[in-house]
Amino acid sequence: EAELRRDAFALLKPYDDMSEEDINRFTKDDIVCALEMFNEDYVTFPRDDIAKLSGMTMPVNKRNWLKQNQHLYLARRRKEDMKAVGISMKSAEGRPTAEKIVHVWRQQHPDGRKADCHRDTGLDPKTIRKWWDSEPSAVWQEDGHMVARVRPSQALSDLLVDALKKSED
Repeated sequence: EAELRRDAFALLKPYDDMSEEDINRFTKDDIVCALEMFNEDYVTFPRDDIAKLSGMTMPVNKRNWLKQNQHLYLARRRKEDMKAVGISMKSAEGRPTAEKIVHVWRQQHPDGRKADCHRDTGLDPKTIRKWWDSEPSAVWQEDGHMVARVRPSQALSDLLVDALKKSED
């Protein structure tokens, strides 16, 4: 909820800048009212009522009258079929996360600066600062397989070195 509030208030300036008339400014009150709707009681609030109150259209997800789980099953199956017959997809495994992009760039440019990373990757400087000093994820997906990064402890390393020395003697 804190992240939602932070993200919502971050939209204040961009949305207010879109306002053309002084009578219709985007204000903190608008954000507070919107956040009040983020409540368990409103999860079943009708889409049409939200559209009337907000003045914004909310198009229905086009699933050809299928339930969501049926639609997703067919979409995933279609993706597998396309892969099986060699039809390339724009981004078969999804785009890499910003975290992954920053970590890969840092591995390739150990002496690089944040400004260089921004120039090369096109990522937002705030995003680069967020992931710059963080540890890479311990588990990720690569070529359809789960990959885990494992760091042996110093004790395990010493044990292996001792075992190798003994086997050489």
